[in-house]
Amino acid sequence: MSRSCLLLLLLTIVAGCSGCPGAGRTDTPPGERTLITGTVKDGHGSAIPGATVTASKKGSEFASSATTDSAGEYIIDKLRTGSYLVRASSNGYSVSTKAVELSNAGDQARIDFTLDKESNR
Repeated sequence: MSRSCLLLLLLTIVAGCSGCPGAGRTDTPPGERTLITGTVKDGHGSAIPGATVTASKKGSEFASSATTDSAGEYIIDKLRTGSYLVRASSNGYSVSTKAVELSNAGDQARIDFTLDKESNR
């Protein structure tokens, strides 16, 4: 078999696998995608870029994280419905945690955080 025929066969197999069980699979079934978005700012209202925001689903080990952009904004998407604890943290700042319930498929929650500077001890 020529090299070009083998390449064509390989491409056909790979392309055909998009319909295979598990192909393109995500942990979030279609129709159940929810998201949490918001900002992380300091006590003066300035954005905190590079902060970590983590949504942990209550009663499970599932967690998803995002890092804030230069405007302090974050998006955590592809979440399942349920109760979440959302935690924002950044070096030099206190940690803040808030609870949110994503009851229905497609829910979008906005959670804004204000982090206080840690005091020097």
